[in-house]
Amino acid sequence: MRAKIYLFNLILLLVVMGCDVVTTDIEDGGENPVDPQNPDYEPPAVSIISGVHHGDTLFQDNVKLKWRGNNKKCEFSFLLDDNKWSNWSKDTIRQLNYLNEGDHQLAIKARYSADDVQEEPLIIDFYVDAIQGPALWIRDKIYQATPHDTLNAEIVIEEVTETAISEISLSYDTDHIKILDCQPAVNSELLDDNDIIHLVQWDNSKGSLSAYLGVTMQNNAALVGSGAIFQITIETLHTGTALISFNEECSFRSLNDQEVNIQEKVKGIIEIE
Repeated sequence: MRAKIYLFNLILLLVVMGCDVVTTDIEDGGENPVDPQNPDYEPPAVSIISGVHHGDTLFQDNVKLKWRGNNKKCEFSFLLDDNKWSNWSKDTIRQLNYLNEGDHQLAIKARYSADDVQEEPLIIDFYVDAIQGPALWIRDKIYQATPHDTLNAEIVIEEVTETAISEISLSYDTDHIKILDCQPAVNSELLDDNDIIHLVQWDNSKGSLSAYLGVTMQNNAALVGSGAIFQITIETLHTGTALISFNEECSFRSLNDQEVNIQEKVKGIIEIE
């Protein structure tokens, strides 16, 4: 009897040793759809749940995005406009703040592993119309910088009609930034077809800038629409948050020299780390 038991155990051991033991990360249902060798394999993919969809117009400069992958193993990376792709993460929620007026493009992609990445990211084109004109704002609304960076910001006029004169008055924090230069935004479509005169001065000891831009009266030309009128070159100094704010002295005037009410004046923010 003992010999039979011994022989049975020996045979069982030999059978087990002769088998290949494979360990896989099996999904519910006994299959592994993230294995490319599986006939039911599904490539990594991401879809938007809420926040913004392709072709949307946002009437605020912030949005909370929610997305999901086609498998719980998915990690995600996203890209907004010309920024860098984010680090891979399991996060499926992202808050975007201080979005500039105009067109934006968001890209999101999923992966199961470093070798198994979604081939074509999900692309979402959307538009932001958060500032009601006539208005003034700083583009970009927010900058991320380090000490001694050089930044180019723009003074933008928004949704103007027949504006002949723009007078700008700014205040800024001299502990954190200084202005190196300020010139008309010559590449702006708003100024392309207009003859202009301008005057700019700034004082880095007081943190003040004043700028005047006028359209010559030839052919009764005036500024219509939205676009940059001045470009400011800024040097960051020390860590902290610097604000660039419009003062009460800002004004628009029409071709017949009537004052145009400015509906909004949106400051710029520079975070220096």
